[in-house]
Amino acid sequence: MSGDPQQEIAERILDWYQGRARGPYTLELYPTLRCNLDCAFCDTTYRSARGRDELPPARYRRLVAEAAELEVERCYILGGGEPMVARGVVHDLMRDLKSHGVYGILGTNGTLFTDGTLREMVAIGWEEIHVSLDGATPEVHDRLRGRAGVFRKVTTAMERLNRHKRAVGRALPRMVLHTVVTRVNYHQLGDIVKLAARHQCYRVNFDALIAYRPEQHALLLTPADRARLPGIAREALALAGRLGLETTLDQFLETRTLTRGRMMFPAVRRHDILHAACLNPWHHLVVQHNGRVGPCCVIAPDDGADDIRDRTLGDVWARGRTFHGLRKAMVSGEMHPHCRNCSMAIISQNEAIRAQFGLGIADSEGDMALGDGGREDSRR
Repeated sequence: MSGDPQQEIAERILDWYQGRARGPYTLELYPTLRCNLDCAFCDTTYRSARGRDELPPARYRRLVAEAAELEVERCYILGGGEPMVARGVVHDLMRDLKSHGVYGILGTNGTLFTDGTLREMVAIGWEEIHVSLDGATPEVHDRLRGRAGVFRKVTTAMERLNRHKRAVGRALPRMVLHTVVTRVNYHQLGDIVKLAARHQCYRVNFDALIAYRPEQHALLLTPADRARLPGIAREALALAGRLGLETTLDQFLETRTLTRGRMMFPAVRRHDILHAACLNPWHHLVVQHNGRVGPCCVIAPDDGADDIRDRTLGDVWARGRTFHGLRKAMVSGEMHPHCRNCSMAIISQNEAIRAQFGLGIADSEGDMALGDGGREDSRR
């Protein structure tokens, strides 16, 4: 293995192209949809009712063993809600994943950490914690998260983690901040970068808001906000460079990349894996709280065809109707309805992977188009 995730994923996809099917490089697990917060922009209620039909803890432990057999390299423990609500399951998952040498990433709102959990994550060498922080001040963050005092809890947890790491002289887990950009916080991008540096994070992932419900639409950027944001992002990006932080701020330098929910696929010239509209079905496997599987967080078929309660990961990955259908569709350039909700993070990853095997935007007829209302599609 090269150590570069994009190159390693590209190597697996090339194996598929040459007729040698490989297991997923990345596994995402969603232990629960339950949450202790009430975030205005959360899309959980769009996907499913909270806390319904969760997999039993024992099944998660078997999932890790099955993932190891498939040579999964990375695992994200996320949640439609907050994974630490299912604390016991998450603790077991972290221990089991590290026992198999899988790179571990936990996404969390940062409010439910105990000192015991933080010490254990340091002790087992857990690699990353991605903490949601949607404002540089309590007023902004707590407003968006729906609870008073959340900002203080999150920042205190980050301080405690850094103390535990210093106490034993360890660098892991590394921390990443995750911020959903809205009309309430877009003016604070630079201050969020400073906050990340102050708490010794190595990266800030900024993501665009996707709106389904009226309360989410109320948080969308206004035309005036959209006009101002690229300049604010440019200044924050320069600041991050001076502070030595990685970010996704380059995605906010143009107004055309500010809107989710309107993504369009390119017209592919060649119908093969290397030119597929999206590469996720060949390297990324998501297991939802109820056992349904998909290639990303926005596509989770609800027909029960590939529920892993009574099937193995290897079975649904190699022979499941979901992945077979999506691979066929992606090769032909067909768009799943939910693909419009794709994140620029996934789109950028696809471009980076294609670059590894010498393919880029010029090898199709443009990358996934980004519409601001009209059909901005290379096929028109």
